[in-house]
Formats: sequence, structure tokens, C-alpha cells
Amino acid sequence: MAIALGNALVSAGDTANATNYTTAALANAPGAGRFVCGFIATSSTAATVPTVSSVTGAGITTWQVHATDIANLTSASPIKRVTFVYAQQAGAGATTAITINHSGACNGAAWAFFELTGTLDATGDNGTSAIAQIVSAFSDTNVTSLTGTNLATATVGNALIAGVYHSANETTTARTNWTQVATPVSHASPVMALIGEWTNTLETSYGASWTTTSKSGALALEIKAPATTTVRGPRATVIGQAVNRSAVM
Repeated sequence: MAIALGNALVSAGDTANATNYTTAALANAPGAGRFVCGFIATSSTAATVPTVSSVTGAGITTWQVHATDIANLTSASPIKRVTFVYAQQAGAGATTAITINHSGACNGAAWAFFELTGTLDATGDNGTSAIAQIVSAFSDTNVTSLTGTNLATATVGNALIAGVYHSANETTTARTNWTQVATPVSHASPVMALIGEWTNTLETSYGASWTTTSKSGALALEIKAPATTTVRGPRATVIGQAVNRSAVM
């Protein structure tokens, strides 16, 4: 079965000064065997924005925090970080809230969690083998759109997902050929907006657009289906008998 967009699970934000943030109860329980995805935008006034240290909840035994190629907006004030978390388990999850734990105090966060359905590469533990590539892009200048162009050409049958952040309290619009995966999140203090999006077309660019010029950052990933193997049957062998035409009257 081809990879497809499943249910939106939960998307919102919290403007509190905190180390840990807890979402509302999920709108849907993660389905058995589905690839559960989450993009988290974190804000901080510290010299270095804290990292997401762990995630729990949703009836999922083990969440993975992807530590590679996160987008860190160093000159925005306060500074922001976009992180991708994921999970895949054989059994179904639950609608219980998700808790996002950080390595230090933050002054706000936003999140978008959703799931992918279909057959994904499951050769690794907890969905690790389903990630074919992860890339990032950011703009420390004020812009009304962000386009990352560093995605390698995706393999036919795979899917692409992205999380895009910008520093304004307004709606974010998904890029052409991409579809938003949950209600876009925005709030005023700290000022930030986040959108999650996906596509099953073979895009090499990702991003989003908005109204107010602002700083922005994004992560994009290719999620892969299992490698296909062509099975060939035995070659038929035809045994004939030579005919001596000179003997035919």
C-alpha cells in the first residue's frame, strides 16, 4: 500500500515559560503500525535555544528525537529551533496527551503531530529506517516565504514531509504541491507560527509562505517505502528436434 497522509493528531502552542509542554488530548489515536510524526518549534531567550530531550505519551512506548539538521535561527530574538520527532510501533496508540521535554527553560513552543499510513520501510527500530533523508533551510533576514532547495530527488513511492516556522502571529500557507497536515499554529508572545505539510510528488523544494516579513526556518524529510524486489520465475527451456529437410519428399 502506498504511503498516504493519515490522521491529524494534535496541533497547538503554549506561551508559558517552561521546560516541559503538554499537548491537549489527541483528536485520534495513532493507528497500529503507522508512522507518527511531530514537528516542534521552540522559542528561547537563552544564548542557545534548548533542545528537545524526550517525548512521551499518545500510548507510544518509544519516541525518537531526530538530532540531525535541525533549523536553529540564531539571530532571531528570541531564537527558535525546529525539531522532528517520530515513532512507529506494531500496536495502536492512545489519545492521551503528549509531553515534550526540553534540556532547559523555554519561553514558548508550538507543535504539529500527525501520522502517515501505508507500507513504510520497517527494517529498523521504531521507524528509524523509514527516514531516507532530512534537510533544513532558514532565513535570518525578513521574508514572506521560505524555499529550501536542498532535497535530493525522492524515490518513486516515497513521501515528503516538512515543518516550517516563521516569526509572526498569522496563518501560514503550504507550498504549491504540498498539503498542510494539521491546523497551522500561531501565537503572539513569543511571536511564532508553525505549519506541517506533506506531499507524495517528487519535489526537490519545500517551504511555505505568509503575509508579514519575518525570519523563518524549516525541516524536510523523505519517508521511504520498503525496497521492492523483482522476483523472476525460471526461464522456460524449449527442446526441439532437428529436421533433416533433405529427407522430406
